[in-house]
Amino acid sequence: MAKFLGSFTPADAEWHELRSEPGVVTGTLAGTICGWNPWESAFTAWAKATGKISDERKQSLPMRLGQLLEPVVKQVWLEQNPQFSIDEAGTYAHDDYEWARANPDGLLTYPDGSKGILEIKTGRAFDEVPPNYRAQVLWYMFVMGLRKGKLVGLFFGSDLREWDIEFDEYEFEAMFGRIQDWRKSVLTEVAPDWDGSASTYETVRVLNPELDPDEWVELSDLGVGLANAQAKFDECEKELNTFKSATLDQMGSAKFGYVEVSGERLVVAQRSLRAGKPVLTVKKGK
Repeated sequence: MAKFLGSFTPADAEWHELRSEPGVVTGTLAGTICGWNPWESAFTAWAKATGKISDERKQSLPMRLGQLLEPVVKQVWLEQNPQFSIDEAGTYAHDDYEWARANPDGLLTYPDGSKGILEIKTGRAFDEVPPNYRAQVLWYMFVMGLRKGKLVGLFFGSDLREWDIEFDEYEFEAMFGRIQDWRKSVLTEVAPDWDGSASTYETVRVLNPELDPDEWVELSDLGVGLANAQAKFDECEKELNTFKSATLDQMGSAKFGYVEVSGERLVVAQRSLRAGKPVLTVKKGK
């Protein structure tokens, strides 16, 4: 069983101290390191962990609402599933890898007496468990020595869903390798590889805020690659604008544009007004 470190909340100084120790990896960080966090890259997480940029995080309204709704979701889900029981979890460290930390939303006791992880999510709806959430639950299982868990989500205030997640050795082995590499990069302060994300680009902008108008740098092959990438981007942007213009014209006053694929209707475009004029947004996925 994992080592119990204490029961803390995000309002407690101890909660932040335990998460900010050099090389510590938490459940929310696991998916970021693996490149599955749509809001933050592994490079940005590395820059924060090494103190190169500030890790001050302002609590957003969705985050605050999630904290307030968590006990309500637990209670309602438990009322619908009385064969289970839920214990408060607290903060834990892995027995062999003390830097591996877990702070699950709860510990489940199944009808057969076995134990599992409970994770609660609120906010944006999803049909399948996003990779970063799955990585978070797998990480908690690893730290706690458990093999299964449930992710329970509350969407739109009344849509309660749940997913069963089982531990996968091969999947976790690949995750763990990437996490160990990232942790090594933190301890040695050697930056991880570039990942092409907007998060990394914005972080590098913060790392180099000053300009010397008299300094020149020879970019060599990097400069050639940059110029070629910009040329490709310009050509793709031109092609995209051609399709967007024609689509916007064909849609007229319609808000949505769709296409039939294998008998299924997929929304691919959406009109909205901005500054009194319609703009077209290309939809990703369904």
